[in-house]
Amino acid sequence: MNATQFEFFWHATYPETEPISFHFKHAYPNRWFRIHSLPHSQRYAANEIEWEILLNRQNYLLTDLLGNNAEALLVTGQYAFDAITFSEDAAGVLSSFSFTPTGRLDLAQLFPTEYEPGQYYQPRFSEQLWQAKRFDPLLREIADGQTNAFFVSQHNACLVAPYDGGVDVILKDEATRDSYRALYQAWLSPLPSGL
Repeated sequence: MNATQFEFFWHATYPETEPISFHFKHAYPNRWFRIHSLPHSQRYAANEIEWEILLNRQNYLLTDLLGNNAEALLVTGQYAFDAITFSEDAAGVLSSFSFTPTGRLDLAQLFPTEYEPGQYYQPRFSEQLWQAKRFDPLLREIADGQTNAFFVSQHNACLVAPYDGGVDVILKDEATRDSYRALYQAWLSPLPSGL
């Protein structure tokens, strides 16, 4: 897949949002649900036992949604604020993957109340095979708030976006979301908002 093909796929499949994961739940609230990575909505792992719980939950969910040994896109990006450029990978864990950059997004034009002129975001994607445990170093850095990246399954029509606290999921429709949300009931937030 080249950059043009990715952009065509993205805008045809997810026209309500750009590939910036924290916007997904707002763009597709009827297709969204969130799991928490640790019991009692604990945000960060404090020891290796908790890291094992967190990684087991995330690997189980991602394998269920993407499929083991299944093709997936790994997506991240790079911000440019005036003359300063920085990636979403402070820890450098994504450097082992080969990414294809797409066109820059003018954040001030897309989100005028959140960004100023001269602020841009450039998504980057990498074609991968999802395999349980293979991405543990990446999942740890995301859970620690050091990196931002998400997975896309074209075959299963879903976005899976880990963050520091859990995983946001966008599925193909509301019925599919409801089915998965029921399946993962024990890992959901007790709040009515699902956050």
